[in-house]
Amino acid sequence: MARLQAALVPGMPRCTPPPGFASARAADVRSALILLVIGLFTALLLGIGEYLWKNRKQLQGFLIRSSCRILELIRLH
Repeated sequence: MARLQAALVPGMPRCTPPPGFASARAADVRSALILLVIGLFTALLLGIGEYLWKNRKQLQGFLIRSSCRILELIRLH
């Protein structure tokens, strides 16, 4: 039976691991973290921008009232 198996199933070569394979280097990890922080910062800015755009009429009224109050305070002093 062993002879029959040897004749029908050829021997497979052994795979060798690549010689340069290693875990992630510090520069790779740092680049990934920098990209993550940039993405979070961009998402935060977009969220603030969308909030301001959605409430622009209310914010416009608030800014006008606030500037009028500041001008009145300046005139009184």
